[in-house]
Amino acid sequence: MRKVVVAVTGASGSIYADLLIRKMQMMREQWSDLSVILTDNAKDVWATELGNEDFANLGLPVYGKNDFNAPFASGSGQYDTMIIVPCSMGTLGRIASGISNDLITRAADVILKERRKLICVARNSLQPHPHQEHGSHHAGRGNCLPSYSFLLQQTKYD
Repeated sequence: MRKVVVAVTGASGSIYADLLIRKMQMMREQWSDLSVILTDNAKDVWATELGNEDFANLGLPVYGKNDFNAPFASGSGQYDTMIIVPCSMGTLGRIASGISNDLITRAADVILKERRKLICVARNSLQPHPHQEHGSHHAGRGNCLPSYSFLLQQTKYD
């Protein structure tokens, strides 16, 4: 059984974190432990973008960005996968540079050290070349660039 941690940064795209967590809760038989890291900015952005504070009632262990007592802050926690969604460029840059200044970057550092799966769902798909190159080569096993069409609030697509 997999042990998974989902980290939510303050970048726009809370809808992706919300959907991922809900879908994972429906697949309970595929994981033994699911934990969430929420930064204060992530809570603010979630409330603004989604118009709710559902993050307060996930029914899962939720950790703040400075809670280094979280089980996945150490390799002995044996977490298999970390998904950072949305992943701000600042977070991606700190991970790529080996800076572990909060729980998200510390957990990512542990995941990389243990050669486990780190998936970074970057905030923008229209990244400048240095961000793309730096993240791809240094930050993790997988980078996902979502399409943020919901930001345009379109109702019709041609």
